[in-house]
Order: sequence, then structure tokens, then C-alpha cells
Amino acid sequence: MKQNSKRRVARFLGIMALAACAGGVVGFLGAMHADSFSGVLAAVGTALGYAAPALAALAICICCPLAFRAYRKALRLSRSGQDDEALCALAALDVSIIALETQAMVCLCVLPFTVALAPRAPAVPLASAALTLASLLISVFAQRHVIGLVKRLCPEKRGDTMDKNFTREWYASCDEAERARIGFAAYKSFLATQYGFVAAIVVLIIISVATPVGWPAFAAVGALWFVQKFTYFYHSCQRSEK
Repeated sequence: MKQNSKRRVARFLGIMALAACAGGVVGFLGAMHADSFSGVLAAVGTALGYAAPALAALAICICCPLAFRAYRKALRLSRSGQDDEALCALAALDVSIIALETQAMVCLCVLPFTVALAPRAPAVPLASAALTLASLLISVFAQRHVIGLVKRLCPEKRGDTMDKNFTREWYASCDEAERARIGFAAYKSFLATQYGFVAAIVVLIIISVATPVGWPAFAAVGALWFVQKFTYFYHSCQRSEK
């Protein structure tokens, strides 16, 4: 047992040493080639800015039909009245929600790249903003129909998607198996975002060696990390007291 513990400690220290060496090498190379690296970043940002409306439109054109087909499939299966097909219908509705969420996220993520183009090409950010607004409206109202069909299949479900307390009411109406599924998914999501925050900070540090990033980027990532961590700590302590 002690030998395994020593191996884990040694492996951890080795990984930290390798990471420090890799960070030093990348930082040194970034400082040496700061001018060319900065130019590459600027060119990539400009290219993404001009491509943002096309990427947003592509996400809408791919994800919305996928969501619609999944919804139609679930609607057809729900009319059979059989338990097995009802489960298949719920699985299809999950696909529909994932597709709707994906297209909205893509539109929101590419929108910031167009802001820098406003003085030179004002039509680009306007087009991207219009597509993002359309994407959000489609997502909200389409998911309302999806949730309505879920309620038809599972009458015990409660909550209105237009209500700010929808998530709380929906979770309260879930059974133990569904809550366990939500908890497992939330746990995996928490772990993934922990690694994501660390990776984002490391990438920002590396980029800042070559080109100014500015403190707001670090502050935004750090603030989100603190919110996630201390929300977890608060609710964990609150649960342990009950």
C-alpha cells in the first residue's frame, strides 16, 4: 500500500516537472517568435470573424433539421402507447435538445470574433448577431415543444420552460434513477470543466508571452472558476448538515 502511494507521489511530481519544463520551452519559443505568433493570432481572429456568420448559419442548418427529425420520430413513437417505444421516444427527444443547444452555443461562441470587424465591416457583426438571435429564439421555443412532449410521455414531470424556476421544479419531479443520472452527468461535467479552466489559464499565459491578452481575460476565467468551485463547496456543506 505504501509502495503504491510512493509511486503515485513520484508520478505526480514527475508530471509536474515535465509540465514545468514544457511550459518553459513553450514560453521561451513564444517570446522568441512573438511578432510572427502575434501576426498569426491576428490573422486567425480576423478569419474567424469573417467566417462567423457562415459558421452560425451552418450550425443552424445542420442542427435544426436534426432536432426536427428527432422530434418527429419521438412524436411517432409516442403514439404507439408501448413502454419500449416510449423510452425510444425519450431518447430521441434527448437528441433533439442536444442539437438545439449545440446550434445556440456555436452561434454565441463565434459572435465575439466579429466585434473587432465592426469598424471595417459592420455588416458582419450585424449578420452574426441576427443569426444568434434567431438561433436563441429557435432553441427556446423548439425546446418548449420538446419538453411538452416529454410531459405527455411522463405526466409526473413539472415545470414551465418560460419560468425561472423550471430547472428546480423539473429536478423535483424526477425519480431516484433520473436524479442519479443527473448527478453522475453533473459530476463528470464538473471534472471536465476543472481541467478546462486550468487549460484555459495555461493557454492564456502562453499567448500573453507573445501578444497582449489583457487582465479581463484572466479575470473572467478566474471568476468563473471561483463561482463553480465555491458553488460546489457551498451546496456540499449544506447537504452534509442535513
